[in-house]
Amino acid sequence: MDKMMPIRVAFHRRSKSSKLGRTVLGYAIAGVTKPFNWGTEPYDHVEIWYPDRHGHFIEMPKSMDDADLQEYFKKSFQQQLVGECFTSTMRDKTNGVVCRPAAQVIGKHPSRWDIGCFEVPEDRYNTIRFATSKMCRANKNYDVTCLFTFFLPTKDDAIWPLRLVLPETWHSKDKHICSEIAQMVMTWARVFPEYAVWSPRRLSAKSKAAGIIIKPYPHYLKREFLDSVKAWT
Repeated sequence: MDKMMPIRVAFHRRSKSSKLGRTVLGYAIAGVTKPFNWGTEPYDHVEIWYPDRHGHFIEMPKSMDDADLQEYFKKSFQQQLVGECFTSTMRDKTNGVVCRPAAQVIGKHPSRWDIGCFEVPEDRYNTIRFATSKMCRANKNYDVTCLFTFFLPTKDDAIWPLRLVLPETWHSKDKHICSEIAQMVMTWARVFPEYAVWSPRRLSAKSKAAGIIIKPYPHYLKREFLDSVKAWT
């Protein structure tokens, strides 16, 4: 049987405490897409979270010896997070498709994230990671025009055909938004049968419909610690 590798999809809740521009945009994205996605959470951003090479999302103790455990628990929660986050964003002086350490993304404000998880065979996972690296190298900046199609007075999963008729100067096939990147990976992983771009809210609903359980990130902490203990007992 093929080894399976976990991948996480991380949904960010819009926050009142962010910088003014980010707060306004977050509220706008979460608010404008709400009427077409009743019952969903106020998500304004999405990241794909890849594990480390061992399939872990949090650092494991070197052993269960007292000295190693003391060293392990001296580290902050942010320092213990491992893996990489993949998205397209204009946050934190970034413009477009990017991979960043999970400690810098999820660890910054862990309470703002809701997490879902799915698995893929290791060979497909390696192919997905290769495609991810290629997209980061080919980055052509964030697709701002695509983002603002959320603000058109129509259902958010019906506006995407407009991208096919927009002038090339308005939209490039090489530019992406965060939920587009996430769904691209999830389609490659065969979570979804075909590719079609949705808002973060709609993506969360479609993910749940596909069987992915989405929980606030602290829900995972106890399980991850227990997994780290089991690894050494």
